[in-house]
Amino acid sequence: MPTTIAALAVLRRDHERLALYVSRDSCGPCHAVWPRVQALFGGDPAWTLLRVDAAAAPEIAGQLLLFSVPALVLYLYGQEASRLVRMIPQAELEAAKARVDRLAE
Repeated sequence: MPTTIAALAVLRRDHERLALYVSRDSCGPCHAVWPRVQALFGGDPAWTLLRVDAAAAPEIAGQLLLFSVPALVLYLYGQEASRLVRMIPQAELEAAKARVDRLAE
């Protein structure tokens, strides 16, 4: 789990498709959304899934301007391709992943 923006930059550079899930331990919705994110991205070998605690990595949350959690930021070739925040419906999760997957083809 990266805790600095520099560590995140290295991961973004080294992985074609990266899903960054930002949450907080005290966030109820974060705990509800995480299993769905994990099931969708964790089982796909094309994706690298990272989970970051915003309290433990405030530099990352601040640099990415993430003021609400949960947040899911999808990167393709190191560039942000999609961002979802707060209560994220399953259909939006799947649609965002499908869009990025299509861009990668």
